[in-house]
Amino acid sequence: MSHSSEPTWSRRCSAAVFVVALLGGALAAIALGQDGGFDLKNYHHYNAWALLGGRLGHDFAVAQQQTWFNPLLDLHYYLPVLLLGPKFGSALVGAMQGVASWLLFEIAGRLLPGRAAGWSTAERLTTAIAVVAVGICGPITWVNVGASRGDLTVSVLVLASLLLLLDLPDFASGGSSSSRRPRSVLLASGALMGLACGLKLTVASFAVGAVVALLLTGSGSALARIRRSAAWAGAALAAILVSAGPWMCTLWMHYKSPVFPFANHIIASPYAPLASFSEQRFRPDSFAHSLSYPFQFASGGEVAWEFAFRDLRFGVLYVLLVVLVARLIWMRGRKESLPTTSPALFMLLSFAATSYVVWQVTFCVYRYLAPLELLAPVLIVAVLVSLLPRPAFALSASAVTLVLIVGTVQMPAVERLDWEDDIFGVRLPEPVISPKSVVVLAGDDATSYLATYFPPSVRFLRIAGNFSAADEDTQMHRDMAQVLGSALGPLYFLKGPYEIDQEALKYFGLFVKEGSCRPVFSRVDLDLALCGLQRL
Repeated sequence: MSHSSEPTWSRRCSAAVFVVALLGGALAAIALGQDGGFDLKNYHHYNAWALLGGRLGHDFAVAQQQTWFNPLLDLHYYLPVLLLGPKFGSALVGAMQGVASWLLFEIAGRLLPGRAAGWSTAERLTTAIAVVAVGICGPITWVNVGASRGDLTVSVLVLASLLLLLDLPDFASGGSSSSRRPRSVLLASGALMGLACGLKLTVASFAVGAVVALLLTGSGSALARIRRSAAWAGAALAAILVSAGPWMCTLWMHYKSPVFPFANHIIASPYAPLASFSEQRFRPDSFAHSLSYPFQFASGGEVAWEFAFRDLRFGVLYVLLVVLVARLIWMRGRKESLPTTSPALFMLLSFAATSYVVWQVTFCVYRYLAPLELLAPVLIVAVLVSLLPRPAFALSASAVTLVLIVGTVQMPAVERLDWEDDIFGVRLPEPVISPKSVVVLAGDDATSYLATYFPPSVRFLRIAGNFSAADEDTQMHRDMAQVLGSALGPLYFLKGPYEIDQEALKYFGLFVKEGSCRPVFSRVDLDLALCGLQRL
């Protein structure tokens, strides 16, 4: 692919796209409706509330193992909704997430060829807008816009990090490198990725992808590339300490583990079972299964996600990469001169391939691929341009491919609700319970949000859930038993939509009083109740 002589857009054009991206994100959030998903009810709302209320040590495992995720990311949804209400707060979240569209537009401007390669300004602009439109028409974006999940929000930081890398002299085309000092740009890129990684540890796969891409691509000796990637990684680590360091220190002081409860089979905190707590549900069970994932995404179903969806973009990019590599090998075997490939494209392909492999080995949860879902259409078109140098052929193939992706996509059926003034609409039974009460939860149901409607002095304990079973011998459970035994106020059980876990209560020497359950009303759940507890 020829280097573009028009690597960036005019300031007026870029500013217009930026404004449209903000407005589009806000309007999309309003149109899709309020988030009502499991994660919001289980931990996004509660964790932010608990952070601001200083409840670590006051409550125990209320949001199950997700109780100890870095709560800073949850503030990006909680605070706008708290200050502006569900509708306009979600619109503000959508506007912030809309910045990803503008970043994609800028990345496309650095990859698409220009007049020197036979592309007109109108063709470049139209293609850039098309890849942005297809980029945001993906299942992960659909689920995330204006919602509490942080995947799209951290994607903004990941894409901003990549955009800065594209402005380095090694990757900028047509002399378009940033006027800022290259080292400052490199460190800023690493810092943005590190901030995202500290907020959500699943971004680690993209941090590894960037380090590998910097090692494999760009000019200079191997030693120079090692130094460059090491400087980038150093900036990323420093930023991780900024966004995650305080929370990791807090976890260490409370539980003797900076990543509690994860990797506890290695760290051995006495407060959690000796387990890794890593996500295992969607891991491929063979090498062939692993290779087939992009085609499974394209065929549809519940693939590496609890929701059914279909999206061709990863399968298409997969096939095009195989064709590109095969063509290069064939041309080298025939000793033909290899086509000039944009350093920027080479770097981004290395980043995407490495990040995908690391994602599949470590997490393998589809929605964690949000940055690649956004980036894939840009890469698809860039690869097509490399394979089809004639502009007419490349434009036609790109148009057909992008239309096919959008025309066949199946969005997941996630929980979206009508807008109301109260995000959950909870009504507790009268009279309000004593401020010295202790409320027990048990099971996997997402009910932590209910705690935010009780008097702040009430303590909440989840004695069983996805963190541990009730009979686990941990310091956490011993501490909960002590709180229950020394409680000065009455004890209650907060029943979620699932059946009451009588065995868990029995293990802690408790049972539900006959006829004591009073209904709790919520617009996001049914069959809730607050029940009195007695000791055995």
